[in-house]
Amino acid sequence: MKYNININYENTAQLTPLTKTIKSAMLHAHAYSENNHKRISSYCKTKYIFNICYSLLHKMKTAMNTTDAYCPNKSNIIWSLNIIFGIIAFISNVCLLAVVLRERQIKRTQKLVAAYAVGCAISGAGFAAAFIRRITIICKQNYIMPLECMYKTPHLTLYAIGESLTSLCVFFMSIDRLVAIIYSNKIKQWKKYLTNRLLVLTVILTSADVLWAWMSAWQKGNRLILALCYRAQVVSSTYYVTHFLWSSILGYVTLILYSFTIAFLRKKRSTSSGIRSIQLKREALISKRIMIIVFFTFILQNVPTSLRLYAMFTHHVFFVPDQLWCVHCINLSIYAIYYIAISLNIKKFLMKIRFLSKSSKTQHFSSGITMKIFSLQENIVKPKRSTIKG
Repeated sequence: MKYNININYENTAQLTPLTKTIKSAMLHAHAYSENNHKRISSYCKTKYIFNICYSLLHKMKTAMNTTDAYCPNKSNIIWSLNIIFGIIAFISNVCLLAVVLRERQIKRTQKLVAAYAVGCAISGAGFAAAFIRRITIICKQNYIMPLECMYKTPHLTLYAIGESLTSLCVFFMSIDRLVAIIYSNKIKQWKKYLTNRLLVLTVILTSADVLWAWMSAWQKGNRLILALCYRAQVVSSTYYVTHFLWSSILGYVTLILYSFTIAFLRKKRSTSSGIRSIQLKREALISKRIMIIVFFTFILQNVPTSLRLYAMFTHHVFFVPDQLWCVHCINLSIYAIYYIAISLNIKKFLMKIRFLSKSSKTQHFSSGITMKIFSLQENIVKPKRSTIKG
């Protein structure tokens, strides 16, 4: 007894996975019977189909689990939030940069704040670009070489530039504040020279970090990775760990330096008077603003990065990376929004003061004129009365 099995695979894309599996099993059985040129009993045929179905269903289940890992519904929400926060970070820091550059005289600390805003804007653009790419190609499972990721997807270079700029600028802000308070009575030109050199050093170290990232991707050669271009897969493990390690160390050192700065500032303000007290009061106002950057960078960037490094070294997966970077992305726009709000409130306050001062001056001027007119009238009227009586 022969079995004629006619299988049409023209529309296999529209078949369900189970139908595909059964038809594939039947095709394998048909090929087996044709190759061996012998009759197969109904029992053997059924058993053979069952075994192939079981193996193919197992493979299909594994494939579906893998696809679910690449197409998670929960992660899409987090990725969308990262895109939103990245765009907010980019726009707010561009506005912060515009506010700083519009000032007539840019002070020393403002230069570092401007560089910090550039770093946050670049990081925000990197977040938006990275997660837009992940959402668009998440289910395609394409493969690409590491170096192709570097020049086809901008977010890896933007990450390297933005993270290096922000970490170095916050660190150099703490040094600038410490020097400004310790040597508050020294020549301003020397402090300006120091700030400019710190900015040059920031550019050099950031460029070196970006160059290292590109070199590490180039050294991986033709090794294929997912087209999602995760940084841990694109760059070498040495660069990946070193980059986040020195970023975390800079954060802890920055917090320690700034704690010394605040303590030293309070001590000097308690023992100073006169012009010296006014200078320290101005430095204290600037230091309070910079403290916002230092605090939130440490809490929302350095601490999560340290937890991530701990998980890598100890092989404990207790912190979701996407949630980690979402917290980091929120940190990028905090100071920008705060600074813009403060600057707008100050301008409104100054405008009110000017308006009130002008109105008080006009009222004083008009009251003075009326008093003079009344006094002149009295002087004119008095002699007339005396002549009439005489």
